[in-house]
Amino acid sequence: MGRSQVYEPEARMTREAYRAWVAQRPSGRYERVGGVVVAMAPERAVHALRKAAARDALLREVRQKGLPCQVFPDGMTIEVGDNDYEPDAVLRCGARLPDHSIAVPDPLIIVEVLSPATSRGRARWRRGRS
Repeated sequence: MGRSQVYEPEARMTREAYRAWVAQRPSGRYERVGGVVVAMAPERAVHALRKAAARDALLREVRQKGLPCQVFPDGMTIEVGDNDYEPDAVLRCGARLPDHSIAVPDPLIIVEVLSPATSRGRARWRRGRS
């Protein structure tokens, strides 16, 4: 059985167009960087374990201290300008986000477990080549 190929759109997309496009995808994970859709690479076991450990540590502290905070695993979006990032974990405090939310408007802590690919990509973004 062959795998179907998923192509990223090459044109810049608005946030609304991007969300509609992602909703039509049967699988895969994406981010929008500078308005351009970028496919996220499959995760290796070590990456998945590290991001789970980071999320678990945040959640443990929130629970131990009884803080009015939510800790999210990957899957929630952080909107920054013309970018939609999906970090590995996010902590936010305050009133609970509605259950239908897909973005965290007020993150307090953002966790990104770096791999060689994300390290190179983040460095390019910092230099303004996105």
